[in-house]
Amino acid sequence: MITTFTSAIGRNVVDSATADDVGSVKTIVVDQEGRRITGIQVAGRKRHAQMVDWGDVDSFGEDVVLISSKRAIHEPVEERTADTVKGDVHYIGSRVLTVDGAELGRVKDVHFDTDTGEVIALMSDSGRVEADRIRSLGTYAAVVES
Repeated sequence: MITTFTSAIGRNVVDSATADDVGSVKTIVVDQEGRRITGIQVAGRKRHAQMVDWGDVDSFGEDVVLISSKRAIHEPVEERTADTVKGDVHYIGSRVLTVDGAELGRVKDVHFDTDTGEVIALMSDSGRVEADRIRSLGTYAAVVES
């Protein structure tokens, strides 16, 4: 199934082993290349953020995200994850620049595959940018091929 980052934010996160509600999706962490989800933030803010690695997501449904266990929840360990939960790296609202330096506006949303966590495309002010054109996502911008 394909969905968007903006529609995923706020979905309940449930422990599939116990059916306990463990929080809701606060933000989505994407790799440096901007093409794959590496984790989701389920609770807390900044230094108190709680994360679930993408590998521990059993199902990303239309209404609920099922994770393998509450034990999969952890504090941010990697620097990129910590930067994301602090708001330093984010897709939505990020500038979109071509490798030639031309600005294509800002990211309005990101489409992703809920089974694999792969980014399918980003939607910018100037239209759709397919994932194979995405080169990187950093603190300043998303960089794409012209």
